[in-house]
Amino acid sequence: MKAMVLSCMLVLLSCPWLASAGTLGPTAASQVVTLRMTSDHCAGAENVFAFDEQLTPSATRQPFTVPSKQVFVLTQVRAALVAVQGSPLGSAGSAGILIANSSGDQTIDEVQASPDSSGNFTLNVNFSPGVVIGSGSLPCISTFGTKYGILDAHAFGFMAKDK
Repeated sequence: MKAMVLSCMLVLLSCPWLASAGTLGPTAASQVVTLRMTSDHCAGAENVFAFDEQLTPSATRQPFTVPSKQVFVLTQVRAALVAVQGSPLGSAGSAGILIANSSGDQTIDEVQASPDSSGNFTLNVNFSPGVVIGSGSLPCISTFGTKYGILDAHAFGFMAKDK
């Protein structure tokens, strides 16, 4: 009897569906998404900019929205910030990563960084395992009215089915 129970346990433990239960991530290259910040304002808020342009693998740009029955899993944001003219150089600045929808925006991370010798700085924010953004919402970025402007920003992630 003991040998039979052990045999059953070994069979169950070697099943691929048990062994493959793993982390959240894309299952196909077509699910990987690169977004670019545009000058469009998130949820109508001033100084909050949407990642609403998708860069395709063929280097074209197209409008981005999260389709119904899918989610966008945000895994990384990179942004180059530049000192606004007339602002003193050398002090730290901050930027916020937000999710915006029709009912307002929600801050998911605020990042502090120190500028380089020219007064500019680069943010590189990783979200592990990722921030799930549903249909009708967009990832956004803001400098919260600080003395820095956003020169360029990209968001990275992947599409997945909404469960």
